Amino acid sequence: IPLWQYIASAVYILLAFVAARVVNYLVTVQLRRLFVRAKWNFGEVTINLLHGPVRMLVLVILLQMGLRLFQWPGWLEAWLGKALYVALACSVTYMALKLVDVGGRYWRSRPLIKEDKTFNNLLIPLVSKTAKIFIVIMAVLVTLDNLNFNIRTLLAGVSISGLALGLAAQDTVGNLFGAAAVFVDKPFKIGDRIQTNGIDGVVEEMGLRS
Repeated sequence: IPLWQYIASAVYILLAFVAARVVNYLVTVQLRRLFVRAKWNFGEVTINLLHGPVRMLVLVILLQMGLRLFQWPGWLEAWLGKALYVALACSVTYMALKLVDVGGRYWRSRPLIKEDKTFNNLLIPLVSKTAKIFIVIMAVLVTLDNLNFNIRTLLAGVSISGLALGLAAQDTVGNLFGAAAVFVDKPFKIGDRIQTNGIDGVVEEMGLRS
């Protein structure tokens, strides 16, 4: 490998960092203008959350493109390609997780939801955590599959474990779905007097299981 190729690669990496910062700045400026015109209260929060992931995403894409400009040994090119793909997958996953946080904050700020403290404190965090776990699991599986790992055995083990867990925790899972239905449909709320199964009383507290 000639010396000029190392020097050119170093210069390209430096230019990629600069270009990523410039693109990130332009995207931030355009988003800020768009949110100001739309009068969206969470515009600045969204910009702050996307600030890092956008820069990382652009940098990884530029490095992936620059890897094809020069001739490298096969093992080194394969290793660099996988490393950049993992970095890209981490950036996209991080951005998706932050978007879940933004969605949770937006939903929590709605006037009808804002007055329901039980809904804010219980259901929204539960939905957000469930969505994040799903995103992370799917990101890991897709990344491993694209890196040519055999994930069939892993999927089979996860399926069997999920089936065993579902059978062992049927009542708990049923209670969680029942709690979600109560919070969404609101057949009653704290302070209401209800009668059910021969019990007459006033609702004092609502949890995920009772």
